[in-house]
Amino acid sequence: MKIVAAAILWKGITFTGTRHGHIIRDIVALGMIERPEFIGPDEQGFIESEGNFVHRDHARTIAIAAGQITPEHGTLYSEDLWPAEPQPDVRGQ
Repeated sequence: MKIVAAAILWKGITFTGTRHGHIIRDIVALGMIERPEFIGPDEQGFIESEGNFVHRDHARTIAIAAGQITPEHGTLYSEDLWPAEPQPDVRGQ
């Protein structure tokens, strides 16, 4: 088993993506909440390879067992699992 996606469990609906911030932005864009502050840390977690939502602490344990992170990691963030996404170069445009 391993961690395969960032996720937010909000009002019984699981939203997934690569970054929690992107998922929150999408939930706001869908009109489900007015401001990102309405989604707290208790709703943020990950999807494991069997398709289940798990909170950050359980996801950390899974990621360590899968060799995705080392035991020295504290709270698990999506940035710990996947490298930063490249940003477009908009200079000179």
